[in-house]
Amino acid sequence: MTRAASLPWLLLLALTLLLPSSVTLADTLPLTTEDEEDEEGEQSSDEDEELPPWAEPKSEGDEEDEGEEAGTEGEESDAPAAETEQPASEGDAEDVQTMPAPSASWKGGGAVGLGFLIGTDNGLSLKLWPNRMHGIHIHIAAPTRLNALSVGFAYQLHLASIGIPGSKVHLHPSIGPSFRLRAFIYENGAYVDGQAGASIGMSITVAEVPAEIFFEVIPGFAFGINIPGVGLGFDVGGHVGARFYFGK
Repeated sequence: MTRAASLPWLLLLALTLLLPSSVTLADTLPLTTEDEEDEEGEQSSDEDEELPPWAEPKSEGDEEDEGEEAGTEGEESDAPAAETEQPASEGDAEDVQTMPAPSASWKGGGAVGLGFLIGTDNGLSLKLWPNRMHGIHIHIAAPTRLNALSVGFAYQLHLASIGIPGSKVHLHPSIGPSFRLRAFIYENGAYVDGQAGASIGMSITVAEVPAEIFFEVIPGFAFGINIPGVGLGFDVGGHVGARFYFGK
């Protein structure tokens, strides 16, 4: 009777001891699973926030391909720059140096100059000056005597110009062949003489100013023809004057 009466109590005691442990285990397992799910959900939501829906993660192979394409584009863009940075050859430099300077750098105006001269002949002076090195001078004037007419022609080769430091003034020495023919009319006859020589002179110009001041000395052989006879000799003439240049 004693063992039979105590058995139910032992079973009840065992159940009492086992129930709390099972409840504790059951409560623990669900909590652990929920925490893991929460952490996974937060990681996935963070990834979704960092990348927009249309973005796709790039693999290492794609990044290498993009690096190669960027390098190729850089080489292609650098190639034209390298070509433009090549220094000019010696031939190009010589071409630049031999090109004639524009007239505005040593005088203004155009290629036709009209002015006056005084000296051996007094009258009008016309000069064609298409570029700095070459010029043609023509004058129509009267000698110091009355009833006379003088016509002269000269080709002027201008040497290297001389610039005055600190100013726009340029000096142009020149030399070239010259020819002059004069006619004198008298009451009892006429007299004609001529001269073939060299025009040695200097022109003075100012950059961008359409004007020129000049002087020249003309030594040469002279001849004279009149009724009594013909004469030969040596003559030296000269002029000073100024010209104004028209056009651009």
